[in-house]
Amino acid sequence: MFRPILLVSLLAIGCVTGCAPTTGTVSGTVEFEGAPVDFGLVTISPLDPVGGTAGGEINKGEFKVANVTPGKYNVQVEVLLREPKIINPGDPDTKRKLSEAEMHALSHPLPAGIQGTSLQVEVKAGEQTLTFELKSPPTGRRG
Repeated sequence: MFRPILLVSLLAIGCVTGCAPTTGTVSGTVEFEGAPVDFGLVTISPLDPVGGTAGGEINKGEFKVANVTPGKYNVQVEVLLREPKIINPGDPDTKRKLSEAEMHALSHPLPAGIQGTSLQVEVKAGEQTLTFELKSPPTGRRG
């Protein structure tokens, strides 16, 4: 009678340790100046020699990246237009040619130098939540 109980106990312990998640899921929110970012990408790149690059879409301020090997990662946020309006220089719809900066702004809706688009994180097995609070760059003016 002792042996069946021991066997059941060992199987239960094996399932508890063997059934634990071996990968991580990173999810969370992305906001710019307090408002949810409509669309973009979150990319997770390994700093350790273990793991690979993974990513997920930002949709209405929320993102999720699943099946990430535990380790240290650099996390990057890129904000994009869902449907970029492309106007080429010389297009009849424009009265003048667009500069490269103007063309870049059509596909990248936030100003250059946004703060908070990158951080380093240690991904562990299971669920983790990150929050990106993007802010405009300082203006550099002094009073």
